[in-house]
Parts: sequence; C-alpha cells; structure tokens
Amino acid sequence: MIRSAFNFPVRRTLSLGLLLLATGCEDGVLPLSRSEMKPAATAARALFPGSCVDPPDGARWASAMLDAINRERAKRDLPPLRPSNDLEQIADFYACRLIDGAFFSHRDPFEGSTLDVRAANFGYAFWKVGENLAAGQPNVDAAMAELMASPRHRANILDPAFTEIGISVKVGGDLGIYWVQEFGRPASESPDAVPLLDAAEHSQTPTSSAPTSKPGA
Repeated sequence: MIRSAFNFPVRRTLSLGLLLLATGCEDGVLPLSRSEMKPAATAARALFPGSCVDPPDGARWASAMLDAINRERAKRDLPPLRPSNDLEQIADFYACRLIDGAFFSHRDPFEGSTLDVRAANFGYAFWKVGENLAAGQPNVDAAMAELMASPRHRANILDPAFTEIGISVKVGGDLGIYWVQEFGRPASESPDAVPLLDAAEHSQTPTSSAPTSKPGA
C-alpha cells in the first residue's frame, strides 16, 4: 500500500502502500488490516511485537535500496545520491517513532512536527528535504516497485535537486517492516543550476519555500 510524499525547499511531498511521501497536505492514515498484511510483515510483527528493532539484515537492505534508487536515477542521466549520516539519523529516529507511536503519517501526531522541523531539530541545514515512507513490503524490490509506481514518491527519488539520502529499515509495530527514505540538499551546496525534471515527473509534487540558513542562525 502507498500513501503520499513530502518534500520541502523548497518543497514538500507524501505517499500510500503503506507508502508515505511528505507533502504540505496530509492525507489520513490508511492502516493495513491483518488480512492485508504480507506474510513477511505478519511474521515480523509476531517476532517483534512492539518496540522498534534493527533487523539483522537492515544495513544490507538499506544499502540495496540506495543502489536501487541510484540505478533509477542513472536511467534518467541523474547524478547518484550519496549516503548522509545526518539524514540516516533522522530516518532511524522517525522509523522508530512510527513503530513506537503506532501511527503512519509524515506529521508526528504527538508533537505535530513534520520533516522540516525534524531536520532542524537534528541540526540539518538544508535548501531542500523530502521524505518517502513505506511499510509492510517484504523486501527492497517490493518497496521500490510501489514507490516507483507512485508519481509523488517517484518524483522524490528522481528529483535532480537532491544530492544525498538517509535510509532506515526497522521492524516491529502493526505493519511489521518500515522503510524510511530521507532526501536532502544541504545548505552548504548551491541551489543554482539544478536541472529540471520532465514535467510529467513533477506534476503532482507541491512546492513550498525552505530555509536557506542553518536553523537558529
């Protein structure tokens, strides 16, 4: 299942599957019923009934997901995304928030924060950030297939403005397996001369202004 995509600039985006992309407008959460959950997700839920846990192959899955993202970008002659420790910390934090808080949304219902606020809280100064969320997919291929099938999630993956990414894979909670992708273009990089995507890729991705200096500066 997919939901929506988030992308701030300069921009926001959100998605469904449970896939979620970050955008300025939040859809309601669409939880999976037990019958809708894939076998792997159901098994993970049984093994890790409550708290957020690092799966044994989590690092390998995250690396494989980054490779898959960069293959999709290479097909469009876009530069690869590099891994970011800062964005990975944000992704790890939010994956566990989703599991421990038993919600699935770009907006944290307990404190009301969205991706731009979380980035500021972690000291990540940016020109642009974006977020894709997915849950319940049993493996990297399944998660990427749903993300790429969603115009808004695909727009984040193929956005030429993004230069780095943090990916987290966690297990636990009602949906079993959670995939979080945090995209960014740090404030240290010029926002100029960014190539434009084909209009079809960006047509459903809302835009908004974003901070151009370090939060709190």
